[in-house]
Amino acid sequence: MKRLFIYVTLVCFAASVSAQNNISGYIYDDHASLQGIRLLNKTQHILSYTDQHGYFEIHASINDTIEISSLFHQQKTFLVTSSLFEEDMVIELKAITNELDEVEIHKVIQKPLDTIVFEARFGNQLANDIKNRPWLYGMQPSSNIDFIALGKKIVKLFKKKKTKTTITYITPEDLENCFEESSLFTRTFLKEELHIPMDYQYLFFDYCSAQNLNSKLLDKQNEFLLLEALIEHSKTFHKLLAESEKH
Repeated sequence: MKRLFIYVTLVCFAASVSAQNNISGYIYDDHASLQGIRLLNKTQHILSYTDQHGYFEIHASINDTIEISSLFHQQKTFLVTSSLFEEDMVIELKAITNELDEVEIHKVIQKPLDTIVFEARFGNQLANDIKNRPWLYGMQPSSNIDFIALGKKIVKLFKKKKTKTTITYITPEDLENCFEESSLFTRTFLKEELHIPMDYQYLFFDYCSAQNLNSKLLDKQNEFLLLEALIEHSKTFHKLLAESEKH
């Protein structure tokens, strides 16, 4: 009986300690509670996200540094203190706004015909390349996808780069190398987390490249921002595949 009492006491104590080692709360902006906000315990390298109600819970100790980030909100960092373990936190994030100066339009320049012809040809070339060399994209020739329609949709996503800027963009090869070398971004992650079948992974790299992703996202310190971008683009990629299926 005495042993049972000691065992129960130890279990309760362990549960109490475990609960005390988690901080929790809600994150919102000026519109609503925020889902999918990333919280990173930079001290212990622990990652967590808010749920559909903006609620989060993350393991932490006193003096740990917690970083809160989102693609659409200003980053926030705070130091864990003992008071944060006592009750749920309420954290407000400021949305990132891009305010542009008013522009007066004097003339509308029509899209050159040669650009239109190039896009049409490139769309057909991409579609034919996928169809004729499916092994490069990991596809089977019998795939139930309208390659012509899919190729034209993807080529429309390629935006003209401004020659006056020094921004470099992620290429399909960059992403392929990333998923070969990174411990976070793996083929298993593509398949199980983003639900991208092996047959469509190279095509997904093409699709992401068309989104003009800044190559700085490939830097080690930006890997979680790249993660968020891949999650978002995987959703629209699945919609694109669904629209391109032959009926």
